[in-house]
Amino acid sequence: MNIRVPKLRPRLVPLTLRGRLLAGVVVLFTAGLLGADLAMYSMLRSSLQDGVDRHLATTASGLDRTLARPSGLTTAEKLLRAGHGGLNVIYLAPGGRVVATLPRAGVDDGQSALLGSLARPLTSGRVYQRSVAGTPYRILYRQVHGALFVTDSAVQGQAVGGIVVAAPVARERDTLNRLAASEAVVSGVALAALAGLAAVLLRLSLRPLAGMAATATAIAAGDQARRIPIDQPHTEVGQLATVLNRAFDERQQAEERLRRFLADASHELRTPLTTIRGWADLYFQGALPENGGMHTAMARIAEQAGQVSGLVEELLLLARLDEEPSLNTTGVDLVALTGEVVADARVIDPARHITLSAPRAALVTGDASRMRQVVRNLIGNALQHTPPGTSIDIAVRPDETCRAPAVRLIVADEGPGIAHADQARVFERFYRSGAVRRHAGTGLGLAIVRAIVQAHGGTVSVDSAPGAGARFEVTVPAWSPDGPADHPEA
Repeated sequence: MNIRVPKLRPRLVPLTLRGRLLAGVVVLFTAGLLGADLAMYSMLRSSLQDGVDRHLATTASGLDRTLARPSGLTTAEKLLRAGHGGLNVIYLAPGGRVVATLPRAGVDDGQSALLGSLARPLTSGRVYQRSVAGTPYRILYRQVHGALFVTDSAVQGQAVGGIVVAAPVARERDTLNRLAASEAVVSGVALAALAGLAAVLLRLSLRPLAGMAATATAIAAGDQARRIPIDQPHTEVGQLATVLNRAFDERQQAEERLRRFLADASHELRTPLTTIRGWADLYFQGALPENGGMHTAMARIAEQAGQVSGLVEELLLLARLDEEPSLNTTGVDLVALTGEVVADARVIDPARHITLSAPRAALVTGDASRMRQVVRNLIGNALQHTPPGTSIDIAVRPDETCRAPAVRLIVADEGPGIAHADQARVFERFYRSGAVRRHAGTGLGLAIVRAIVQAHGGTVSVDSAPGAGARFEVTVPAWSPDGPADHPEA
């Protein structure tokens, strides 16, 4: 039986934000220190090599001129001891044999042979780095044509084919090694100090984020009134705290609206459902009057059921508009559509003085049935919440204050008006001020108006004052043969 052993993969522990920032700072600083150390090392090495190479070239030029002197070897030795100590010079015969070495005690026979053998594959006039018998050298070979090495003691009349000038660079290498060690120690200490300082600074800088997390946790636990304190609003942390506080405010307002919506919906549904159940109980108890009692009960039940059905339909419409508005958009003549609704209103309430001021036509981009519902709700709102006989003025005209072509619908009445505190909430669902609670209605008419207008890319507003009537204005994009116009913006 084969037993499959699962492969164990190491799990990487995710770093915190502070850990990632600290790692990033350390990596960047390490790269900067390493680059600076390498640059300093490279510059010093280049400077030391250039000094040695200039020393070799100067010495080779001076020694080359000693070949023509009567005491060449002696003169060359004096020259080296005077100002060019530390160099090894080898005179080579044309065949590569070592003729003489200077200084005479500076290079042993083995090194002389090696330096001499290195001269043959080298190019005259160039400096090379070579290791001879374990010792690093900078070597310069200079070829000489037809010169004689004339001397009083060592060698007389020997032909010279080339000069090898070699300088040991062990001291320079030791200097570079000491520099590298010093850089490693100094960089390590600086890196450790910077890492500690960065850790402290990051802890202090990110402390407000920990406070934000604690505040968010408290809010999620139910402390809705708690907010993040903002000490410096213009910093990045302050701007983040401002945005989070705004989000918390909007969440709290949304929850309050939801609770208010559920309470209002329950209140609106309770009355008709209670009526329906009451008539049903009378029927089952046999308490209905014999003459027409059944008919009355069925009529009342049907009436209340229709009210519940209408409320549910309005709620479903608002839900659909909130989720994804589905509009059959085309060119709609807002003037003709408004005229039809005005004619219906005049039939419903003949005692009203309803006026319509509009051009011959005004095409807008919209859904005809939804736009008719907007006009009907606005005019119905004026009819319902103003005393009998109150005049209603309706106007349709192009809006020249918008950057894009738009059409404005205005419904104004001369009723009691709306209090300033209520104007900001008249478009909320189920909202009804204390002055209008005695009137019939579900409180969804203006909410539906705003939802439909916003789905069309338009705006709706109210302007009112107590005792001065109310003025509702709807602005929607005008129809364009090339396609829908942009959203109107004042």
